[in-house]
Amino acid sequence: MRSGKIRALAVSSAKRMAAFPEVPTLMERAVVGVEYESWYGLFAPAGTPRPVIERLHAELGKVVRDKAYGDEKLGKIGLDPFETPSPAAAAAFLRNFYGTLAVVVKKAGIKAD
Repeated sequence: MRSGKIRALAVSSAKRMAAFPEVPTLMERAVVGVEYESWYGLFAPAGTPRPVIERLHAELGKVVRDKAYGDEKLGKIGLDPFETPSPAAAAAFLRNFYGTLAVVVKKAGIKAD
């Protein structure tokens, strides 16, 4: 996009991307009710002890807050660092995310083969 060979019409997130601030959101383009943000996460196997989960969360938080990593590495590829305040908040985020996808799948009539 920076070369000018392609042009982004909009981003599907609620706010503009830091890497491409000139690209409007779908809402700014008057496409109401559509919001989707990509995300990434670190998962542990079921039954992982709570102290291990808490430590992983704390250490990953340090990485996400590190400007050299977040802004320099992630920002350059169009990702905005996102940190959940706790493992429980991350689980709630995932439940909401999957619930939203379930509605989209149902409305679109998508069936698994």
